[in-house]
Amino acid sequence: MQRLTGAADKPLYIQIRDAVKEQIRQGELRAGDKIPSEVMLQKTFNVSRVTVRKAVEELVRDNYLIKLQGRGTYVSQVLEFENKKGVSSFTQLCRLQGKASIARVIKADLVRGDKGQCGFFNVNAGSWLMCVERVRRVDGLPVVLETNYFHPFCEFLKNEDLTGSVYEILTSKYHIYPAKRGLNEVGIVSAGGREAELLDIKEGLPVLTSRVQVYDSKDNPVHEVQQIVRVDRPEVFKYYID
Repeated sequence: MQRLTGAADKPLYIQIRDAVKEQIRQGELRAGDKIPSEVMLQKTFNVSRVTVRKAVEELVRDNYLIKLQGRGTYVSQVLEFENKKGVSSFTQLCRLQGKASIARVIKADLVRGDKGQCGFFNVNAGSWLMCVERVRRVDGLPVVLETNYFHPFCEFLKNEDLTGSVYEILTSKYHIYPAKRGLNEVGIVSAGGREAELLDIKEGLPVLTSRVQVYDSKDNPVHEVQQIVRVDRPEVFKYYID
């Protein structure tokens, strides 16, 4: 039995919630790890099943955990995304982990930017932006639906092979160097029909969402990327974490 070390005046489910949070923050539980079943947690903390269930529900609500129907409950990547300040290429991260990556290009064309995107690029509202939408595959498995928005001068990307690393194209050919992140929003939603089809998952499954704005070393905007990440395959769930 594990002893709860939180304030005795707190409800038991809050003490359990805080204990699991601390394990995640300290790295004892990492993104993609499966947590013990409710029965095991009940025995570990010597509390009722209802108490454990309420603690888990709180952790899911706060995006620390994510439930996958028929698979169990896993540690979410949300905190990893929130804490990640550097900029790394998806292709490089996969390569470092011994995984092959390739992208299927859905769109590479100019689109009208919304107010927020145009503000980020310091262009007039409703201006054209270069949009690159791709499905990123890891070892053949579709993992991420990724939509990138660039300044309209990046229209040259239309003529590039975008199945690999866009960062490598930007740096090696055009001397554009993504250096740091600004806005970084993350969350968990249910997959819609289009996302489910492109990622080859069931509609309604939980997916991780991320919206990041990236700058060069002189604080010039490079791109905004919006990602929808499938998390139903724990063996590739950690692909993004370097």
